Amino acid sequence: MRTIILVSVAMILLLALIVFLGWPHKIDATRKKIYSPLISKRVRICVISDLHSQSFGKDNERIIRMVNKHKPDLIVFPGDIFTPRGDNESMLALMHALRQYPRVYISGNHDQVLKEKLQEYVIAMRSDGVQVLLDDSEVMNINGQLLEIIGLTDGGPKMDKTVEEVDSLCMTSYYRILLSHRPHHIAFYEQLPVNLIISGHAHGGQWAIPFIRQGLYAPQQGLFPRYTHGIKNLDGRLLYISRGFATGNKFFVRLYNNPELGFIDLLPINEKR
Repeated sequence: MRTIILVSVAMILLLALIVFLGWPHKIDATRKKIYSPLISKRVRICVISDLHSQSFGKDNERIIRMVNKHKPDLIVFPGDIFTPRGDNESMLALMHALRQYPRVYISGNHDQVLKEKLQEYVIAMRSDGVQVLLDDSEVMNINGQLLEIIGLTDGGPKMDKTVEEVDSLCMTSYYRILLSHRPHHIAFYEQLPVNLIISGHAHGGQWAIPFIRQGLYAPQQGLFPRYTHGIKNLDGRLLYISRGFATGNKFFVRLYNNPELGFIDLLPINEKR
């Protein structure tokens, strides 16, 4: 009996240690470099995804401090910033605190659930200077570099747009960035006339296997998903997937999968070594 108790205690302590070591203790600031002949001026893009109305420090000071440290030229919010029962006013306050940077927002699946309330937030964001792209596009001059940014609303697990509809949103031959919340629409993305797709949604696979960062599960991808973080080459187009910040479910915590503040450096091809 005593042996069984000791083994049980040891197992509980081991499980507690595994959870403690894997708990998201910090925010990772990750950086990726992309070189293109269409880029002549350096542009640093900050990706803030999947906040799910959660705060990181008082008034989100941890995020704001890290953003300011890395000095981006553009901030994009590729969806799931708001939630139906969250502190959405704090999300508007975060965007306002970052108003010295150009900002672009698209909706994710949790944002879309808000319906009429989301329209109120869209009005507030636009009044604050945020570029809200809901099945729309905009040419932006960032440090002398012209970028064409296309933003899609989230239409559900199955892509609800056609290639022709996205193509009709493209207006120029500048470097094209598509903001689309879900990363798993691979066959669709491979047909689009864009250079870079930025997404989130997969939360890094929720639980990640230590050292190799293989996620355990992602919506629409199932177990051991492929598209949860980093950059994937899709037949010449690049898909950047943010691990984001929150989980979307307070009962399903992250393990070995810190929240991520992503930075993408767009660089001239002649700087590639």
